[in-house]
Amino acid sequence: RPDKPTPAPVNDLIAAASALDELSVALSWTNPSLTHTGTPLSALTKLELYRNGVMIKDDFLTLTPGASNAWLDRPEEGGVYSYHLIAYNENGSADAVPADVSAGFVGKPTAKLPYSAKAEDAAAMQLFTFVDANADGEGWAFVEGSSSFWNKTIVKLEEGTEFDDYLVSPYIHLEAGYYVFDYSISCRFNSFEAGYVTNRHDPAATFVKLDEILYWQEYSAPDGRSVFVIEEEGDYALCIHAIGAPYSPAYSELSLVSLALNRT
Repeated sequence: RPDKPTPAPVNDLIAAASALDELSVALSWTNPSLTHTGTPLSALTKLELYRNGVMIKDDFLTLTPGASNAWLDRPEEGGVYSYHLIAYNENGSADAVPADVSAGFVGKPTAKLPYSAKAEDAAAMQLFTFVDANADGEGWAFVEGSSSFWNKTIVKLEEGTEFDDYLVSPYIHLEAGYYVFDYSISCRFNSFEAGYVTNRHDPAATFVKLDEILYWQEYSAPDGRSVFVIEEEGDYALCIHAIGAPYSPAYSELSLVSLALNRT
């Protein structure tokens, strides 16, 4: 109600999973400085933090309107977590609940051989890491449809920009030996590299290219296969690196069809 203004929603919450695959999420935001009607906010009485829809903290000490705020969340187990904050003053909270902010997978996602994943499988995609290497605010994303058949894992850009975006599988523990990596990526008139990484948070520094598809001309997705050798036992993740400029507004995306890894 205009005669009882409440705090505007927190709209700049950032949730960053640990780059060391620890069970922690660094949360940061700015306390509201205005009411939901746009007038200056005189005071905050409480902030509530929600993880996956469940309130987990409401005793924050920094309640100054407009102040920077932060907290380190430590979930008890690995998983996919999203967060939102609700701010209160003496009149209560705003009617609109802020949109959840995802931290992606928290912890170290792992899978076993033989490994396979399809784009429409929401459970499989929750274990993937999406890295926007050129920090342009666009990158791979899982887009949920009205049914699992319409789910997609895609990266899409506008003409005049360039792809530099990594799609990284969960870690798979590999012994020394030979392996076969099968992949299908829809990329009409666009390009990608296929390979593996040893650090899902820093794929650019650890990416080993096995193959590339440059400006694919056909409507169908290219089916690629790479046979490679692992010389040192360890944890590795499959990786697709979208590269180059979108061909045109009509052909401006790449989408995952499937990935698979087996030992030869």
